[in-house]
Amino acid sequence: MEHSKGNNGSAPIIGKNWNVIRIICERSEFVPLYSQQIEDCLKQLYMFMVDPTKISFEDEVIMNVRQLIRRNKKVSLVQWDILQQLPKTLAKNKDSFG
Repeated sequence: MEHSKGNNGSAPIIGKNWNVIRIICERSEFVPLYSQQIEDCLKQLYMFMVDPTKISFEDEVIMNVRQLIRRNKKVSLVQWDILQQLPKTLAKNKDSFG
């Protein structure tokens, strides 16, 4: 993963990769069959939600988690931990989302 210095310090540059991740998570060929493997792969990106002020993709993480919950019809422990970071994301975006 590449890093870039921006206004928020060092943040991963993932750009168009979220489109690929989003498509994988929307496809019934992958979810729920490979949900655990997908989540395991995304945990490193999810860890950035501890301090969303240092990233520019917090909305994508939340939307991705939302999609996985919707398709799996359950909330994993990792997803629950990510959703606990939502107040920080809202504070970063002045109580708005999206």
